[in-house]
Amino acid sequence: MLRWKPTSVTGHILDSFCLLVGAVGLVFSVIIAAPELLAEVFLDAVVVTMLYRHLKTAAREHWLGTAVKRTWKSAVMTAAASSLLGLVLAFVAPNSHSIGSAVKEILATVPEKRNR
Repeated sequence: MLRWKPTSVTGHILDSFCLLVGAVGLVFSVIIAAPELLAEVFLDAVVVTMLYRHLKTAAREHWLGTAVKRTWKSAVMTAAASSLLGLVLAFVAPNSHSIGSAVKEILATVPEKRNR
């Protein structure tokens, strides 16, 4: 009978493999279960990345002053565009509470094209 010792190399490799398979399975289950959440997190990451580009060069003054000076225009434009998008989505898809559900509601009302 083959027995693994907890301190053996084979045991560590098997434990690492099981952890890797579990982590990959967890990632795929989250992707399948929550595509709207992932889409909104991705959108937030893109917006933050675009706003952070303005802070690549560090100023000699306090970090908050630098952040405000370099990003206020982008932040105001982003807030205005997001507000406008929210207003349009509220008008087009009034029953939705997120971007993903609004897109689903809009796509549900689009008639399907029939092949003739």
